[in-house]
Amino acid sequence: MNKSTSVFLWICAIATLSFFDVDDVLDYYHRTLQNNGDTITDPLIQRVFISEDGVCLNKNTHATVHDVRPGVKEVHAGWYDEKYRRNWNYEDAHLPKIRKIQNPTLVVWPTGSAANSSISLWAGTDIANGFGQYAPPDPKAIPTRTLVGNYGFFTAWILGNYGHYLHDHLPSLAYVRKTAMDDYGEDARFILPDYGRYKEMVNFTDPEFYKRVDWVPLGEVIKIEGEVTYMQPTGDLQYCGHALMKYLRDWLVEALPFDQHDFDTNKHVVFYSRNGTSRTRILDHEQEKQALAIIRAAMDRHGLGDQDIVVFSGHDKLGKLVPMDEQFHIFRRASAIIGPHGSGMSNMIWTNPNPKGCEARTKVLEFVPGAEVAHVHAMYGGYYRSFRSLPLDYHELFYQVPSIDTHTFINLMELENALNVMWGPPGNQTFQVEESSVSVY
Repeated sequence: MNKSTSVFLWICAIATLSFFDVDDVLDYYHRTLQNNGDTITDPLIQRVFISEDGVCLNKNTHATVHDVRPGVKEVHAGWYDEKYRRNWNYEDAHLPKIRKIQNPTLVVWPTGSAANSSISLWAGTDIANGFGQYAPPDPKAIPTRTLVGNYGFFTAWILGNYGHYLHDHLPSLAYVRKTAMDDYGEDARFILPDYGRYKEMVNFTDPEFYKRVDWVPLGEVIKIEGEVTYMQPTGDLQYCGHALMKYLRDWLVEALPFDQHDFDTNKHVVFYSRNGTSRTRILDHEQEKQALAIIRAAMDRHGLGDQDIVVFSGHDKLGKLVPMDEQFHIFRRASAIIGPHGSGMSNMIWTNPNPKGCEARTKVLEFVPGAEVAHVHAMYGGYYRSFRSLPLDYHELFYQVPSIDTHTFINLMELENALNVMWGPPGNQTFQVEESSVSVY
């Protein structure tokens, strides 16, 4: 793409968003070109360590940021350091606490709107209350049925959302699964909410585990004759440190083992598109077409010409949801995943859970709001916070002015630079291997 074409597209974009000042936007664009030039810029380095089993994992810092403007990367790094470093230091080395309740009367109850409900386990008190402090049910409620056995349970937030199931629920479920089965052996059973696509997603992840689940509709009061082991809520909405994610990675290795031959034969680059399937964070249509052309050219330039680009929106051509097994294979075979923040990107959890070394990791390039356009979603609101403890080579590209919450733009020259860094020779790598004090089990 030449510079004149890009200027024309920016002018067209402003014409459709008339409340922006054209001169200001063009000035911003030309300043970006002057800062950028045509060379690969020095990205913000990602610090990694090698686990005991030879897997390359991110240290608790930040993604590799691609932005040439002075000070942008430093502000981003400082924000992460101030907001998350203290908690991440703890989460990377510690697991959430496990509690036990004997013979409780309980209810799996919603603590928010029906569409995006949290779930809590009530046992006559709020000891197992989940995220969001809502009043518990009537303490005199009469159980409608009795379950006999020893059970595992966890609280969660944003019930019914596909992305939150993958990056919040699944790691917690993996931890409770292992803990309860260690305690109760083959007799271990589990209580999960009968809500939305939960059954479909659990059954896909592990059909054998699915057989151990008793499904409880939200609000039903039940009596347990036995013990309930549950993960103590921490008050933190995303407890996804290395210690917890190790349980998920082990479970995925067991339940959905990686097929290296299948990957080598069918690997491709996934581009996540929100066009036609969402009303928010939709990349400008013309920019999306040009982005795909830039990605294709970069793949050819860096020796990836034998790989296809799979454009994934979560829906098929008829507008129906892509089945779980198909979504899994699309992302399990991804050598790189590129696109805007959104639930579809959370499928990166299906990538190889146990790659050996740093070069074998799947590469991720996510478009997220920077400080100038924080109103698009939330400043730096991407998935690095949730998936940093998975073996992913994680990169970020910031949305640009004049992005709004429904309609977004990126700097296409920055995209090309990011791809050159991601796919360049080993000497062009953006990670630094260091020792780690993290105990991940």
